[in-house]
Amino acid sequence: MWQRLIIVIVVGLLGWQAVVMGIAQMQSERLAAIYAGWATPWVDAVDSIPPDAKVNLTADGWASLTDQALVRGNQTDAEAYAWRAINSNISSGRAVARLLNIRDLQHKMEAGDRLAALASRLWPMHSDALLRISAHWIAREDLKQLMPVLNTLMTQTGEFNAQLYPALHQLAQAEDVNATLKQYVAQAPTWWPAFFAYLCAQEKDLSLIRTYYQIRQQADKPLLKSEQIPYVNRLLQAQQWQQARTIWAQTLEPEQQQLATDRLYDGGFEGEIHNEGFAWYFRPTPLVAIDTGLTGGIDGKRALHIAFKAQKKPINFQQVWQRLVLPSGDYTLKLRYRLDSFNTGKGLQWRIRCDAGDTTLLGESQPLTGSGNWQALSVNFSVPARDKDTQPGGCATQMLRLEAASQYAHERLFEGGLWFDDVEVKAVK
Repeated sequence: MWQRLIIVIVVGLLGWQAVVMGIAQMQSERLAAIYAGWATPWVDAVDSIPPDAKVNLTADGWASLTDQALVRGNQTDAEAYAWRAINSNISSGRAVARLLNIRDLQHKMEAGDRLAALASRLWPMHSDALLRISAHWIAREDLKQLMPVLNTLMTQTGEFNAQLYPALHQLAQAEDVNATLKQYVAQAPTWWPAFFAYLCAQEKDLSLIRTYYQIRQQADKPLLKSEQIPYVNRLLQAQQWQQARTIWAQTLEPEQQQLATDRLYDGGFEGEIHNEGFAWYFRPTPLVAIDTGLTGGIDGKRALHIAFKAQKKPINFQQVWQRLVLPSGDYTLKLRYRLDSFNTGKGLQWRIRCDAGDTTLLGESQPLTGSGNWQALSVNFSVPARDKDTQPGGCATQMLRLEAASQYAHERLFEGGLWFDDVEVKAVK
């Protein structure tokens, strides 16, 4: 199954290469030929230049003619063009790679093995040759020869990586071949983090993703945050809250970890980490600016600022939130706020809801509206008991979110601004 998928992708990429590279090269050759006076413009060069034509083309020009002949299914002329390319430049990996493709079409696989090795030595880093060498080893069903070529292709160029991810995904799923892939995982090549992100987004079996993550954990090369965050997101999708929070905390730098408590992250809005894991999520819109900055009366160097630009359209405001993982029990949410000419019908409220399995409202603040200096706000709420905190469903995780107080559109018009600082969640003993 993996062979079929990879060969379809590689052949498609080969066709794209032939069109893009071939057209560009032949346009250059045509221009030179016309200028030299020995040719006139032609629609298809293969119609105007037979393999034995007494013209001086570059190796790339003859290789492009090889592609045109192959597209027409004329292997005899294609081979003749390929030899003209090799004779023009014996070190051309492109020419040797074309001859390799022809030998594969002729089912002369042992000759193809030798040409694949030669093309690899001549052009070890060139995507054009690497694609054709890959096609050969796929036809040979030789994964041990294929993976080094694909690894080099994806490491050196990167231009085809996204197209190859579905095939690599199938390799990752195949028990008979994934041992070879796992060797490259441990080496952590440059293409691995992006592919692992793809795997986390596409693979349904969490245990398979966990296997590859653990291989990286045990490797000498440290895990990158670009690997950890996709894995955290996948754990969140699977409602593996505690494991997700533990791994996310490991992605933080020491100064960022100092902003974390057991219950809330960065209640003073001092950090730079947003919109990931268990940090604050900010979702500004054209009508709402959300950022952190300096103003009078705050603790530290920053506070959260929300500014509504105009009362033009109703906004179902839910753009500031953080995911909590609180054990069952009683808590108090405390924070400070300042209102700067905040004109609205019903205002905004801080609400705490269950976020796993249902959206039960656990507590909400008074509506915030008007103007005023810094004030304190507190909300008492309780997280209901459940059998196991680690089980999906129930109220295993909660959402602390600033929301529009009203459910009616005409009461969701906002103008002005708000500041927030010193947010904390305390357990009530």
